[in-house]
Amino acid sequence: MIRILHLFNSFQVGGVERLHAMLVEDLCGEFEQDCWAYNPGQLLNELPGLGVSTICSGFSEIARRMTSDKYDCVVMRTHRHIREFLELLEHIFTPLIYIKDYLRWFQGNDTFWDPEFDGPVHLRANKVFYCGPSLREGVANMGIQGHDPEMIHHGLRLERFPLRPRTLSGQGSLKVAILANLLPVKNQIAALHSMRDMLASGEARLVLGGDCHNLEYATSLRRAAEGLPVTFAGYVADVPGFLAGVDVLMLASDQEGWPVALMEGMACGLPVIAPALGDVPELLDHGRAGLLFPPGCHERIPGLLRRLADPAEYARYAAAAVHRVRRLDAAASAKKVRKAVTSLVRREAQA
Repeated sequence: MIRILHLFNSFQVGGVERLHAMLVEDLCGEFEQDCWAYNPGQLLNELPGLGVSTICSGFSEIARRMTSDKYDCVVMRTHRHIREFLELLEHIFTPLIYIKDYLRWFQGNDTFWDPEFDGPVHLRANKVFYCGPSLREGVANMGIQGHDPEMIHHGLRLERFPLRPRTLSGQGSLKVAILANLLPVKNQIAALHSMRDMLASGEARLVLGGDCHNLEYATSLRRAAEGLPVTFAGYVADVPGFLAGVDVLMLASDQEGWPVALMEGMACGLPVIAPALGDVPELLDHGRAGLLFPPGCHERIPGLLRRLADPAEYARYAAAAVHRVRRLDAAASAKKVRKAVTSLVRREAQA
C-alpha cells in the first residue's frame, strides 16, 4: 500500500488544519498515512480515530523518519515551519505534493506570499495545487511557476451538514455567531464594538466560538464584553450542533482567504456576513450568497444585521447560501490529490 507522510502546520485546529484533516479522511482506506506536526492540539486525539498514525515531535525526529523510513509521497500545505524543511527536501527524493493554502507566512512579511519561501518549495514540489485564484495569481506575480499547477477549491464533507435553508420568525433578538480562534487578526473585538448598541438594547446576542490562541487578546475581548449578552463557547468540536443554535454566522477578520467557517455556516442554512477579503467575494458569489462589507468597515455590520432581521431577506440569503455551498464538496478536491499521489508514485517506480 502507498505510504503518505502529511506535514501538518499544527495539531491545533484552524481552517488550514481542518481542511488537511478532511483530506486525510478522504484518502483513508486507499493509502497508509502518517501525520506529523510540531505543536500538539485537538487533532492529535481526533486523527487516530481515522486509523492514521500521528507524530508530534521536533524537526530532528521527523527528519530522521523522512530519510530512513520509506514514504512514497509527502503532502504539505503552506507550512509555518517551511524554513526547517527546505534543506531536508532538497536532499530526499520522495515525491512532494505542495498545496498552496491561505496561511500567512509569519516568518517573512506576514502575507500569504513570500518569494523566500514560495520560490524554493515551488521549485522542489513535483505537483502544486492552489486553493483559490488569488493564491495562484499572487505566486504568478512573484514570477514563480509551480510544477503541473492545478486548482483545488476548499470544500466540506457535505453529508455532515443539513443543507436546508433556515427561516427566521422575526421575533426576539438576533443570535449572531463568530466561529474563529480568538486572535487579533480575527478581530472579534471590532465586531463587538460595532454591535454594542444592538447588544445593549437586546436587539442582538453574540456567541463567540473558538479556541484561545492569544491570552492577552482574549482577556481584552472578555473585558469588552462585560455586561453584554456575549457568550464565549470555546473550542467547537460539533460545528453543525453549534450553528443549530444561532441565526447568523459572521466573520470580522482583517485577513481571510477562503474561510472554512463561512462554508460551514452556509451548509447549515445560515445567512453569512463577512469582509470582502481574499477570495471571500468569490465564495459568496460576489454578494449574492452572503452579505459583504468593505475590509475594516465594521461600522457597516449593524445595518447588515438589521437587513437579516427581515424574515424575507433572511430567507433569501439562507437559500442562496445553501445553493452556493452545494458546489463545494471536499471529495472533489480529494479526488484530484488521490490521482496526483498515484501518478507520482507510479512515475517514481518506473524511474
